[in-house]
Amino acid sequence: MNVVVERGLARCPRCAATADYCFIECGTEAIRYEIECRSCGELYFEENSTSPTAFRPESLWVPPPAPAGEPTPGAQERVVAELRRWWAAALAVLSKLAERAKTACGSMPTWRR
Repeated sequence: MNVVVERGLARCPRCAATADYCFIECGTEAIRYEIECRSCGELYFEENSTSPTAFRPESLWVPPPAPAGEPTPGAQERVVAELRRWWAAALAVLSKLAERAKTACGSMPTWRR
């Protein structure tokens, strides 16, 4: 059962306007801190444990990255070829857009200074 322990006013973490906050007791081992902003509608919350056994350190442990192996032969050439293919496709699309803009603006008067 969740029970509101405290209510009050605080600053919104998003827009720094006045916001409502409350501490909610979630069971016997956790406390939830909520800020609800009236101006921007932001709902910010944090949940904190009151017991040392709520978090298992082994679940937070991240193994070190594996050492880099030998590069795959031809990988760099394949990446360069793929980037060149993407670049050519992007240039083709931009060329078509430029031609459409030129055609659309052809009937408009040019501006001179």
